[in-house]
Amino acid sequence: MPPLAFMDRAERLGANVVFRGAHLDPTDGTRYRGATLNEWLRGYAVLRRVANEAIETGSDAAARHLVRLDRTVLIERLCAAGVSDQGARSFIDGATYRAGSIDLFDTPLVRQGEHELLLIGPAAANTDGGRTLLSNLPNLGASLDHKGALFENEVVAFFNNIGLNCYNPTRTILGETYQYDALVPWGKKLFLLECKNTAPSNLNPKIALDFHQRRVEDIRQVKRLVAGMRRHPALLTDDGGPDPTKLTIVPILLYAMPLARRGTEDGVYSADWSMIQRFFERADLGIDSEFSTGEGREPLVHRQVTKRIWAGDRPSPEDLIRAVEDPWALQLAVASTRFSWSYTSIAPYQMARSPDYVTTPLSRSEVSKLYGLDEKRWGDELRHTENRAAAIRKRNVDRAVLLATRRFRRASRT
Repeated sequence: MPPLAFMDRAERLGANVVFRGAHLDPTDGTRYRGATLNEWLRGYAVLRRVANEAIETGSDAAARHLVRLDRTVLIERLCAAGVSDQGARSFIDGATYRAGSIDLFDTPLVRQGEHELLLIGPAAANTDGGRTLLSNLPNLGASLDHKGALFENEVVAFFNNIGLNCYNPTRTILGETYQYDALVPWGKKLFLLECKNTAPSNLNPKIALDFHQRRVEDIRQVKRLVAGMRRHPALLTDDGGPDPTKLTIVPILLYAMPLARRGTEDGVYSADWSMIQRFFERADLGIDSEFSTGEGREPLVHRQVTKRIWAGDRPSPEDLIRAVEDPWALQLAVASTRFSWSYTSIAPYQMARSPDYVTTPLSRSEVSKLYGLDEKRWGDELRHTENRAAAIRKRNVDRAVLLATRRFRRASRT
């Protein structure tokens, strides 16, 4: 949503969370309680920016963490960030704490009077707009009945498009119904994918408990489906598929939202859809470094391969099992996450501290250690690529100067 210069990484990720988690397009213009999905995301981004500005510039603890806002001024700031007047007013109403609000992360504004609002800085600065919006969609009147079927259809279509037959049979045998979201025979394996749109907790204890309890039921359901296929192979063979009793069944809980776990839980793997899609894109993971060759020209790109995810030139079922057994995203998350203490002044000579986990970018040395790379060789290759780019820029400048000189001389003779 324009202005694009305002959009930060958190807002882009939030839009992807809403699209992946609810299969709703934030750009389609539909209004939910008076504001479009993009306006809700942009509204949280504006509050996040206001809160961070106060934290950086506030003269004391109160000014850094409790931001007094005039409602009219906040509407103007939202409109300047691309939100419509109607959307701005609706967003403020929806983001204001009231009876029945879940917590201050969802509603970081507190009404102080008819025109004055109080922004709870620490809550707004850490609000995840995408997850907040996703959890509030039912309260905003969004129908999510479609999302499960859409995700399942997307998974089936993806595997069929890359040349792996995917089946999704539903049968009732001896009074018991078996509904399979996606069955993918591949080599001597049969991948059973149970698709889920539920999202992890985002550090909310109640949601974390609900998610865990739902996972227990989901795992029990997957095991029932595995047992049903072994007892009734016609579930797959009637649709023209192979005999599942002659294949090794690999059960996976497949989440639309990011989630990674090592190993299995009661024999069932867990993976997220973005990782599965990325697995089939190319044989390796890596870091691309771009070096400019001049304005309007293609840059030179140095790619440092960090991890091979295919053993050969083409993906194999064994490669996919290794990927879900020890997810690369989890390896990276563990390596880049640090435990930290947050300190806040609450009164003269009194401070409070709370534990937190922060994600920090890994240095080249840390990446090399994580993946067993030769750091010196990597640095040498980067410097070589940078020198090549510099030489190309110089040749381009010299050529431009030469052409300009020739044009000047021709003009002078005439």
